[in-house]
Amino acid sequence: MDASDKSKVGDSRILSKRRSGPADVLILGDYRQTLTVVRSLARSGFRITVGQGGGERYALTSRYCTAEWTHPAIEDGCHFIEALSQWLRRNPHVTLLFPIGDTEIRALAQHRDALPEEVRVVTPARELIEICQDKLAMCRLVEEVGVPQASFETVEAGEELARAAERVGYPCVIRPRDQSVSLRGEKVLLCHSPADAAEFDIDPDVRETNRLVQRYVRGARHNLYFIARHGALERYVEVQVLRTDRPYGTGLAVDSVSVEPTVAIVEASNTLARQLDYTGLGCTQFLVDEVGDVKCFLEINPRLGANIALPCACGVDFPKLAIEQTLGRPPAHEQPGEYRRGVRFGWLYGDIQGMLHALRSGEAGVGDIPGIALTLARTLVSARVHPTWSLTDPMPACASYAKLARSGAGKLLSLLRPRLLKNPFDRRQTMAGYQRYRPEYHEIPFRMLREHLGRHLDRGLDVACGTGTSTLPLLTICNLVSGCDSSSAMLALAPATPGVEFKLSPAETLPYAGHHFSLVSVSMGYHWFDEKRFLREVERVLKPGGYLCVNNYGFEGTMRSNTAFKAFHRKFYRETFLPSPRRGAEFPSRQFLGGLTYCAQFRFEKFHTMDLEHFTGFLMTQSNVLANRPSADARIARYLRTTYAPYFDNEKELLFKGQLRLYRLD
Repeated sequence: MDASDKSKVGDSRILSKRRSGPADVLILGDYRQTLTVVRSLARSGFRITVGQGGGERYALTSRYCTAEWTHPAIEDGCHFIEALSQWLRRNPHVTLLFPIGDTEIRALAQHRDALPEEVRVVTPARELIEICQDKLAMCRLVEEVGVPQASFETVEAGEELARAAERVGYPCVIRPRDQSVSLRGEKVLLCHSPADAAEFDIDPDVRETNRLVQRYVRGARHNLYFIARHGALERYVEVQVLRTDRPYGTGLAVDSVSVEPTVAIVEASNTLARQLDYTGLGCTQFLVDEVGDVKCFLEINPRLGANIALPCACGVDFPKLAIEQTLGRPPAHEQPGEYRRGVRFGWLYGDIQGMLHALRSGEAGVGDIPGIALTLARTLVSARVHPTWSLTDPMPACASYAKLARSGAGKLLSLLRPRLLKNPFDRRQTMAGYQRYRPEYHEIPFRMLREHLGRHLDRGLDVACGTGTSTLPLLTICNLVSGCDSSSAMLALAPATPGVEFKLSPAETLPYAGHHFSLVSVSMGYHWFDEKRFLREVERVLKPGGYLCVNNYGFEGTMRSNTAFKAFHRKFYRETFLPSPRRGAEFPSRQFLGGLTYCAQFRFEKFHTMDLEHFTGFLMTQSNVLANRPSADARIARYLRTTYAPYFDNEKELLFKGQLRLYRLD
């Protein structure tokens, strides 16, 4: 096979010449389970095109992937469906669509009528998908049929969690009602106490989401992978999750084993399938006690589970069964629960990511690394099934781990060597870039703060003031203002202004007397601090009743009039640059607040007009770009301009978002 040999099929790029002829299945969504689907269908004689819209690239490196279709972002519903319909008309040999993830399944279910009639979609009905992806609807259905579940309360967007959590009882879990939404990048948040609830309430990503609060229940997590027809389970495989990538059993499974079917789980799953008149693939999740009784229903996913490689290795080829069902073929005569028991599954990639997350979040320390590594090694040795590795198809695993090695090295560097990194803000290029390319926004949050306080204060301090762009606006709130920064080069550019003084000082050792300020402000710099030491300094220099104000502002990828840019930018930026060598959180952590109490939060946003030079100049001031060697600046800048040029034929409006949090010293 010659990897460089490429030709065209419609507008699809041929990646492998192992097979001749066009593809007849289009798979949408490139996740780790996509790789299992590609390998399964290839064994059955299908030829496969994989859609690529800015996500992962697990399947595209597989020898069994015949072609690639690069499509618009699926979140851009009508534009994506129009592009898909046109592609299908140009490729009439493709008569099967196999969506993999929640986003792809929902999009095709909603717009199925817009597709050519001869094209069949391997997915349950739209109404079933909508019910399964609505946590509240499923909780009510489960309650109606009598399947055990944890007590629950609903919390609408904008409402506080505390009352619902009190009614449910601590500890509790917080879930988004919409299964396709995450909270802080997680499927579930664990809430131990009223203090945790208060912390979640000041996080806009949590507060502005419709949520479900349920009592936390302990137990072994069991997944039942199944395919059903008209409300009856035709085949199933039960898997026990031995370990996940997060504490308390939340998160993604990294160590699992196929087990003897639990009677109560099979009965409960059959009950739910019958009630839903379920046809198609699915996966139910339960918590089970020591004697095999169901303690709690968790969820039902109307799709292939992420670790479908394990059930397939147990002898039940779910992707093939789903295709046959979609084509209207009768079910085979195997027993529903006929599969191999005791097959072990390990996901090393997820294990390593979980370790890095634990180190970054403080759930584990550097001293825990040997123990974690030993656990990973044991799983790797004992597991028979791995989601990406195959001796006959090794490239997907090699590509994934090469990417992980690159990003993981950067994460470990940011964790283990933050104090050894030279201050990038002392570079001449950084100073010039900050003044020229960083968007000015400080007037907006300080106006909000001024209106909230309703009065003028005497003295204010701007920590990490840089060139003074965040210091001078404080004069609209305070009579006298001081600014301090650890970069002498930055301070040299700060303008001399009546009522303002500047000093060279790190944030953790402020050169001011105690009880000197009524306001301490930090703009876009808190994540660089040793926050425990800094917050003790804030308590020292603030007057009783004084305020700490922390604000952040950044570009999240939105370009007005081009919805595809966001997915492209996030994917490219994440894969190109190592993580920022920042030290910690963007806002004060609850455990370090001491005598400071949260008061208020404000969110704000603004469109900034930038051309290609301005935008790439702005990117060159980002901390993870600055972490590269100065000698690489020119090369990186050229690379950024070349990459982003197709999106900047002229000036574009880019959306920046920010938030300000205010704390008061009691």
